[in-house]
Amino acid sequence: MAFKDVVDILGGVDIHLNKPFIEDQQWVDSGDAGPSSAFFIKTETATSSAGVTQKQKWVFEIPAGTSHLDGNTALYYARARYSSNDFNRVERQQQLLLAIKDRATSLGILLNPVKIFELLDTMGKNVRTDMSLGDINNMIGLSKNLDFKNINKKVFDTTPEGLLYSTTNEKGAYILLPVGDNYDKIREACRNIFQ
Repeated sequence: MAFKDVVDILGGVDIHLNKPFIEDQQWVDSGDAGPSSAFFIKTETATSSAGVTQKQKWVFEIPAGTSHLDGNTALYYARARYSSNDFNRVERQQQLLLAIKDRATSLGILLNPVKIFELLDTMGKNVRTDMSLGDINNMIGLSKNLDFKNINKKVFDTTPEGLLYSTTNEKGAYILLPVGDNYDKIREACRNIFQ
């Protein structure tokens, strides 16, 4: 999987959390992307008229503060969605992409031919593009002049300040619609994100 391989080629990434991240609902066992030290087994005890039962489940947890994630742990963090929601997952994915960028630029990866070869080899096995090698080289050249400290991002969500609300359609399917039932505020947000 390209994502976890890229993180591992970079030697892992650092993220900072203001509060612990806990996913205790998504994975029945230790997950499907391989081992991660962020998993532990939690035993829950329930008492009913039938007696006492114990159930063990896998819990994925990253503590508050700064954590260094390997590829598997970063992938689980990016995929987790049951204990939060898809909007939170998008924010975590953006956080990880910025962490990958920070790690690559801080280590001088773009100046290290061996690391570039490893990254291109991994990407070549997992990404399809119609860009020529010349176009890719030009894009890498442009990236050297970008101000990575000034990246704007926006997640459209259903928070009270958000631009969407959730409802169901006539068939009972969960859908998102724009607040005010028009797209004016969404169009404005898209126009203004680059200003």
